[in-house]
Amino acid sequence: MAAQNLATQLGELQGIADCAVVAVVSRSAVEVELEDGRVLTARCPQHISIEWLAAALEIAPVAAIVAGSNELRPTLWGIFPEPRHDAVRLAVQMRVESLSIDSAERVRIACGRSRIELAQSGEVVVRGRELLSRASEVNRIKGARVRIN
Repeated sequence: MAAQNLATQLGELQGIADCAVVAVVSRSAVEVELEDGRVLTARCPQHISIEWLAAALEIAPVAAIVAGSNELRPTLWGIFPEPRHDAVRLAVQMRVESLSIDSAERVRIACGRSRIELAQSGEVVVRGRELLSRASEVNRIKGARVRIN
């Protein structure tokens, strides 16, 4: 495929269709209405949640960018949600062999009044109404100084 044949086009997602291509990683496709009125079926890459798109489309179309054309098996390149999509929330479940999250400054996991924060400085903060630490063997607390209450 020559680089000059790759076209990038802007449009809005109007719906979701099943992908006819069977690949190693199961993927879905999206129908994208282009600015010129044409509707293009594009593959949805793994990093874009098809579930999030389905929920967001119930609220309003989602601006999107598609790379390729009908002859080049187009792919959804990026999406641009609007503030009206902020309320879209999904439950996420993953079964992976390994998961790595890297952040330059801070990682924060929160649910209600509970949270875990990891800072670039090395500070780790765990907060909640009740904390439970269990071990089937030794449960150690180590530090230059350990303060309890």
